[in-house]
Amino acid sequence: MWRGGGTVDTQDLKSCGLNSRVGSIPTRATKIQCAGPACRQAGLKSCGFNSCAGSIPAPGTKIMFNIFSKFPPNKGKKIPINVGNENFARFPVKTHVITDKDNIVEVVKKYCQSYLEKNDLIFISEKVVAISQGRAFPIKDIKPSNLAKFLTKFVHKSPYGIGLGSPWTMELAIKEAGSVRIIFAAIISAITKPFGAKGIFYKVVGKNISAIDGPCSYTLPPYNKYAKLGPLKPDEVAKKIKDETGAHVVIIDANDLGIRILGKSNSSISDEFCENVFRDNPLGQSTQQTPIGIIRKIPVK
Repeated sequence: MWRGGGTVDTQDLKSCGLNSRVGSIPTRATKIQCAGPACRQAGLKSCGFNSCAGSIPAPGTKIMFNIFSKFPPNKGKKIPINVGNENFARFPVKTHVITDKDNIVEVVKKYCQSYLEKNDLIFISEKVVAISQGRAFPIKDIKPSNLAKFLTKFVHKSPYGIGLGSPWTMELAIKEAGSVRIIFAAIISAITKPFGAKGIFYKVVGKNISAIDGPCSYTLPPYNKYAKLGPLKPDEVAKKIKDETGAHVVIIDANDLGIRILGKSNSSISDEFCENVFRDNPLGQSTQQTPIGIIRKIPVK
């Protein structure tokens, strides 16, 4: 079975009987012309075509011709990545602007179902899961307490996300975890910081507090004026999506600093694999609007 992914010339489509759906099966040997630039952009050296000059698959071959053109890489990112001795393609899936009116299971089905193959994985940003659960709030509706304003002064500010570095997000953390737990975690963090310990605050406070984030200039509107909590019961959400799509699901909190795994439909999917396959964070939630990724193993040549 050919596992390529270049686009197919329109004339060839008309002559071979393929329609615009993924997975069409011609009834005779048909010459398929691969779109060379698209393949090269995607890093498709293993698409089965000889220098993108075209080849003739056997009758009945399943042609996966348009997934690479349907889901191009985000700017500055690449589709393929090597993990150990295996290669994987990461297809960023563009969606509409997701709100609390959306059912995240239906969103994933709508944008991914037609393109899934056996053994594909679906990676989903925790942000859109939380938004669909009604866990994002306009900052104008959040009234930071004096405690929130005080603790914010001691938070490290990162260019890759506000985290708890704003009074609005800190207030969400206090309401989510409780002021006693937050104060205790802050004290332990302050004691251990001189010894080079990092991340102690989040380990002590727990409750996915590290997934809380706030408004940034690069965030897709209207969420550039929102603060959000982490998703509720991410493992359960992942399993529901898997039940509906047939593909295993990973819910991630990723940025250019790193990746955290918040939920999985199957615990046998290792965190190490997830972190490696997404180590360059190929998704995007600003103008890219691609909070979902389809992950597929591709041949090594």
